Formats: sequence, C-alpha cells, structure tokens
Amino acid sequence: MKPLPDHECQLGGWFVMRQAAMQVRDAVFVQEQGFTPQEEYDELDADALHMVIRLPDGAVIATARLLQEPVAADEPPTGRIGRVAVLKEWRGQGWGRMLLLVLQDEAQQRGDQRLVLGAQQVAAPFYARLGYQPTPYTYDEGGIPHVQMVLDMTKPS
Repeated sequence: MKPLPDHECQLGGWFVMRQAAMQVRDAVFVQEQGFTPQEEYDELDADALHMVIRLPDGAVIATARLLQEPVAADEPPTGRIGRVAVLKEWRGQGWGRMLLLVLQDEAQQRGDQRLVLGAQQVAAPFYARLGYQPTPYTYDEGGIPHVQMVLDMTKPS
C-alpha cells in the first residue's frame, strides 16, 4: 500500500464535528446509497465520539463514530463503531483502515475490551482483514444486507 498523503485526524463530539462528518455521510450514505437523512442521522450522534480525516486543503474525505455499547454486568466493556464512510474517490487507499485503527485505539484507552460494528456484507472482508469476526446476526438496513462483527481487543492481533 502506498503511503497516505498528508492529513489530519480530528476527534470530537457531534457539536464540533457535525458539519465535517455530515459532508462525507451525506455523500456516501444519502446520495450514493439512497438512505434518507432521517435514516442516516439519529440520536446516537449526540453521544458518539466522531472522527474525520482532513487533507491539508481542508477537504474532509472520511468519517466514523464510536459509541459505548450497553452491556450486561457480566460482559466486557464494549464499544460500537459505526457510520464508517470514505468518499468514493478516496476508497481503497487505506483511509478506512486508518479510521478503524484510530477509533480502536480510542476505545482501548477508555477501557473497552471489544468492539462491535454492523458491516455492510460487501464490506465484511475489509473488516475481517482488521481482525473483526462475523457473528450469526445478519439484518437488512435500508435494503442493504449487514452482518454484525466483533473484535476482541484482549487477544493479540
């Protein structure tokens, strides 16, 4: 994989990151994949840690969010990564991997022992290369088949 060009990874709450994250999510999920804005944006955005990747010219090319997953008392602390999006012209260059690795590090620093995510089935091999394991739970979201995947962060990668 070729080295990524200069960029800046920014993390923050929805109030700070909203405009930048929406640029990418609108392009990918609303315009490209046909979700309505009402389907794309939810109450979880306000509670999430959002990440965007910017190029030196200020262009935002990728985004994702990290949530704290509610779990039973006997389950390990778990985070949920979602709304992973990279603009079409920037895909396949390592930006999605960077989003995941930075958010995985953030989750580990706050004490999460595992991460879950809902992967579009066409993207499941990408997540599998990063160590995420598919679960039997599959579902349809907006006409797109998804599979829930889990990363155990207590195991060496």
